[in-house]
Amino acid sequence: MSTKLPTILIDTREQNPFVFRGYPVIRKGLKYGDYSLKGHTGLVVIERKSLADLFQTVSRKDNFARFCNELDGIKNTVKYKFILVEANPTGLMCGYKYSMANGSLLMDKLMSIGMKYDITIVFGGDRCGAERLALSILKAALVAEASANSK
Repeated sequence: MSTKLPTILIDTREQNPFVFRGYPVIRKGLKYGDYSLKGHTGLVVIERKSLADLFQTVSRKDNFARFCNELDGIKNTVKYKFILVEANPTGLMCGYKYSMANGSLLMDKLMSIGMKYDITIVFGGDRCGAERLALSILKAALVAEASANSK
């Protein structure tokens, strides 16, 4: 099933946003997450985390509390929620050279976040893979919604 993708919304706070060549894009302050679709912010949200950002967010108490507040907000308001990690699982578990945090414990915490907030955790590998995965997630959400509405 092919679904035309509406305009991709990119949060204005994204410092190095993905590039979606061939797709319409608008930079906009999003209430939740870093990526969504125009007219579908209650359907799909992607929270992107680079390895550095993930370590800083999850291992520091003040950042983690703020992050959990954001996840609380989307838990019951967004249907398809994703944390897209711009790394691979092995890279995460091996740690981050600029952090003293234990990578395996951080992975445990990340998986617990997924379960607690009903949010899907995906690993995009490098930037190119993460960009492509983000696009696939946005498309799949529309297809899933169209399929659910046609029943």
